[in-house]
Amino acid sequence: MAQFHVGQSGAAFTCQIPIIDAVLDRVVVDIGFKLGLAIYRKAIMAAGRVSLKAVQGELKRIYGRKLNKRKSEGLDYGNTGALPAAMRVVFRTAENGASSYAVVGTDRELQVPARRGKKTVYERPANTVHLANRGFTAVSRVAGVSGRQTNYSVVKSLRNTARREKVENAANLGMRRLLENNVDRIFLDRNQSARSFVAKAQYIARYKAATKTEVPGRKFMEVAAALSRDPAVAEAMRVLQMEFDKALQNKNQGSYSQ
Repeated sequence: MAQFHVGQSGAAFTCQIPIIDAVLDRVVVDIGFKLGLAIYRKAIMAAGRVSLKAVQGELKRIYGRKLNKRKSEGLDYGNTGALPAAMRVVFRTAENGASSYAVVGTDRELQVPARRGKKTVYERPANTVHLANRGFTAVSRVAGVSGRQTNYSVVKSLRNTARREKVENAANLGMRRLLENNVDRIFLDRNQSARSFVAKAQYIARYKAATKTEVPGRKFMEVAAALSRDPAVAEAMRVLQMEFDKALQNKNQGSYSQ
């Protein structure tokens, strides 16, 4: 049975087919361990490619655009078709060597030029795939704040307050989550005498007044993992059986090519 797991990052998922004892015995006795692992890799990658096609199919259904690198510079950022084109499947082995699996995710190197406002920038799908899959909160520019919109001094102060209040995972909370936990009220009540109080209070007020839009996640990774589960298992076992039979037939001739 194949095992599928949707990664916590929302940016990839893994496809694994555990090696059962019977298969291991056949590998060692009949064709040797090294050749058996090569065949096992082929089977895993076959399953991974089935899942990859499922992801690409979901993205095509959602976005409906195919990447054209020569024309992408004239397209708006986020609408170039780069995300479906960036999807890849690669083979990985655990650090302890106990298991191997295929990972379906984005190519970290792919980047295409796109238009954002009056500027041409590079769209890197690997940096945004988790946002497209899981969703995010879009916040309009904070009034009176130029450049970076996050005031890290304020976030740090609120995190310290949240930590003292024993808010779960306080050290990793962003501005929005901190405000949802009402950490700002506690901070403002307790730090009115601080020298930087006025500036921080003004930033918090401006941030809370900024327009926010909840962008729902498309969940294409989860959908593709579920849709490809059974077809991927079937394809992996088909390849596994076919390659084992081929290796056994050519064992004495030494003509099997990996």
